[in-house]
Amino acid sequence: MAKVLIIVITHNGKNYIENCLADLDDIPSINIVIIDNKSEDGTLLTVNKNYPNIKTISNDQNIGFGQANNIGLKYALEMDFDYILLLNQDTHLPKNAILSMVDIMEENKDYGILSPLHYFKENELQKSFSNHIKANSNLIKDINSGIFTKEIYDLPFVNAAIWMMNIDCIKKVGGFCPEFFHYGEDDNYCHRVLYHGLKIGIVPSLSAFHYSDEKHSKYFSKKQAELMIVQEKINILNPLINYNYTKRLFYYFLRILKNLLLFRNQSFVLIKFFGHFKKIKNNKLIELRDQSKITQTLYLNTNY
Repeated sequence: MAKVLIIVITHNGKNYIENCLADLDDIPSINIVIIDNKSEDGTLLTVNKNYPNIKTISNDQNIGFGQANNIGLKYALEMDFDYILLLNQDTHLPKNAILSMVDIMEENKDYGILSPLHYFKENELQKSFSNHIKANSNLIKDINSGIFTKEIYDLPFVNAAIWMMNIDCIKKVGGFCPEFFHYGEDDNYCHRVLYHGLKIGIVPSLSAFHYSDEKHSKYFSKKQAELMIVQEKINILNPLINYNYTKRLFYYFLRILKNLLLFRNQSFVLIKFFGHFKKIKNNKLIELRDQSKITQTLYLNTNY
């Protein structure tokens, strides 16, 4: 029987964690590790009290989503797990969906990442998930009709709230890039998965809940310039494209001029972004992109 490790990263997730872990700690052949990014609301106390058999790792600072997951991924490699399930603290995935994804991945070893449909509430797909799956028009059509013609639908990206991964993917692609604290790390990882010849897919017969839309919308509205910088880092580090920094610099310069001439409010966001953008092109990012093209357990040198 395949060995599965569930990795859950927590940060002030007391209100979510019990719903996330419900029914998951009694599945044979499945282990869970909670990696806490210095919660201050008693998240770990709740886990240790109600789920004493679950392994917990406490970081003395918030090291971000990707870096915390890297601790779990390294642990998975060292303990010879076959599959790794990444779960956000604000998700709920039924146990039958976990076992089904393992079975499907066993029969489809060309996939590095599988994920179910992500719902925000009954009959309503999670907003960011619904935006990303537009890349596969057949999936959208079949969701609307309620009749699925394929077991797996390919996508170039699915957010890392719920990822089932096989250990071969970890051995080829490695861990999450440390350049991303929160947001962007899953984009970069998906690019690298595809570069190494693995697929990313959605299994629409399976579903889960991800309760995140409200907080994400507030974050994006306040951090536009910062998120634009993250997007450019994603582009620079993408091994699938030939990034031209000079052309991008000129593109944003023209956007600023156009917005200023039209008296648009976005001009101030663009000017702030442009000031940061001139500083992000450096040899380190290029070196990381080139390293990601090599089959290796990249970034998994974190002690736990």
